[in-house]
Amino acid sequence: MRFFQLLVLVMIMIQSVHAEKVNLSKIANDIDNDSFYSLQLNISPATSKIEELIVSMIAKKSGKVLEKFTFKVANLRTGITLHEVKNIPVVKLIGKAFDFLEGGKLRLVYLTNGISKSYAELQLELVKDTTGKWNLYRLDEERGLSSKHIIEIFFKSRKLFPIGVIGIKNVSFKFGEV
Repeated sequence: MRFFQLLVLVMIMIQSVHAEKVNLSKIANDIDNDSFYSLQLNISPATSKIEELIVSMIAKKSGKVLEKFTFKVANLRTGITLHEVKNIPVVKLIGKAFDFLEGGKLRLVYLTNGISKSYAELQLELVKDTTGKWNLYRLDEERGLSSKHIIEIFFKSRKLFPIGVIGIKNVSFKFGEV
């Protein structure tokens, strides 16, 4: 009987040591028709701080994870390249004054034209609410923080005939209920 109690205690301890995964947003585009991406946070159970940002590529039909990219959140201050093509950053996330316990403002920087190496950026904010739930919001300079959290980010490609895709034309959002 003591062995069983010890085993249960060890299993509970192991589960509490594993980081908590928080789903933030779905990411889609008009190029990857068979897959989408999931943006997640890894939260330390010991400190409640964000430790990692995870981007998973998921097959639409099966729901199977095809690829998984893990980024140390400490690198947000200098910038995390979420996607690159031929060593050129296409989508980058930067949070110079980001707080790993409370969240903060983020810049979503994206390549608009690979030929001229032009970039645009959008302001986002990752916020932990009073219940401890993490959400991602669109931050507008004129209107402030959006009242609804982001549930999907969609990247529309910029194409140039006969070359093909040369960058991102625009970024749009789907918002969840309050």
